[in-house]
Order: sequence, then structure tokens, then C-alpha cells
Amino acid sequence: MVGGILPWAFSPLLFHNEMSVLLIFLMGTNMIAGVMILPAYIAWRQPRFITRYRPSVMAQTVAAD
Repeated sequence: MVGGILPWAFSPLLFHNEMSVLLIFLMGTNMIAGVMILPAYIAWRQPRFITRYRPSVMAQTVAAD
């Protein structure tokens, strides 16, 4: 997606130039957050709606019955 926006960064129109640079920065920030920060947060907090179906939890539940 950045490849489609990158040519705008070299546009002679000032508005397109500035907005494309800001959009590329925003997309890069979102990529870093999605790839690094979000998985780290999930591993740290272990929310119930994600960890509910872990195999070890399911095995303990079956073994307890």
C-alpha cells in the first residue's frame, strides 16, 4: 500500500506531498504496532477471549471431568 502512495511524496503539489508523507508515516506506525506492540500486549495481558481455547486449558478441563 505504501508503494501506491510513495509517488505522491514526489508530487510538485504541496498538499499531496505533505499528506503522502504523513500517510506513509501513519501506515508505518500502524504496521509496527500491529506486528510488535499488539502481540506483546496480548502475551502480557492474556485476555480471556483469546486464551480461552488454549490446548493446555482444554486438556486440563477434560482431565478434570
